[in-house]
Amino acid sequence: MKIKPCIELVEGKLVSTKKYRGKMSKVAESLLLDYLQQYDMDRQQIYFIYSIGLSETIKERINEIARKKGFKNSIWIEGGGTISTHSGPGGFGIAGIEV
Repeated sequence: MKIKPCIELVEGKLVSTKKYRGKMSKVAESLLLDYLQQYDMDRQQIYFIYSIGLSETIKERINEIARKKGFKNSIWIEGGGTISTHSGPGGFGIAGIEV
């Protein structure tokens, strides 16, 4: 079914707020665009968290979108064991500082 839940930190709790469907390449783009629409982010820097298995093609596309949206720096952080265990191979997340 290719369902990918969006897990957000809401009032200190992890909550599944939305479900994306489809290939990870499209889901990652949709997640980033939804995130940027929902939050007014500081454009100096954005953080992307991933688990092993996320393709380099997806990372390049996400970096391209971030640049087009005005971000000066994109920092990729590999998730540790807990994140990778829960997200599975190819997991993707976003963090930033809201203005």
